[in-house]
Amino acid sequence: MPVVNVGRESFFHGKSLYQIARKLKNFGQGRIVIRKKFERYEEPSFYRLTKVIPDLNAKGYNKGVAFGEKIFRGKNMGECKIDAGNKLDWVLVPRDQEQTILDSVKKVYPETVKVVPAAVPIPPTMQLFVSQELAAYGFKVETDFFVTRRKIAFSKFNNSKLDKGRVPVPEMYQKAKNSLPTQETKT
Repeated sequence: MPVVNVGRESFFHGKSLYQIARKLKNFGQGRIVIRKKFERYEEPSFYRLTKVIPDLNAKGYNKGVAFGEKIFRGKNMGECKIDAGNKLDWVLVPRDQEQTILDSVKKVYPETVKVVPAAVPIPPTMQLFVSQELAAYGFKVETDFFVTRRKIAFSKFNNSKLDKGRVPVPEMYQKAKNSLPTQETKT
């Protein structure tokens, strides 16, 4: 009588990360490992191991601490702790295939730098309200006053750069500062 499997097929076909790492030189530092769970995505998803400390006293060698550079669906998520190291669905990528996987990441999301202007005008409605309020207090209003300086928060996900060639900002603020009346203190 043939055997019939009932239910969902298990995707835990492999070894734990610590079982793989304990057999490698320097516990696999610099090597690429993939979870079977990540094979469902079209984009490459894997970890490049940076530090693995397996618990050699644990039964079955399924415990420890691991850190690695996470590439998830083609995006580099940075170095993080690997929480699922004890799951039995890890596969070590052979050295001759590592370069092809790394090249496929560059094809999915190429490194692009977006250049944005360093100074932008404020919205027209806000410009109207500010000019009316400054005129009510007797300040001289110039058109250069309504340009704001842009700041960019630098992170691993932001590839934007400021275009510093088109920045009239320092002179603009100097003109606006000189046009404001000084307040004299009464003694």
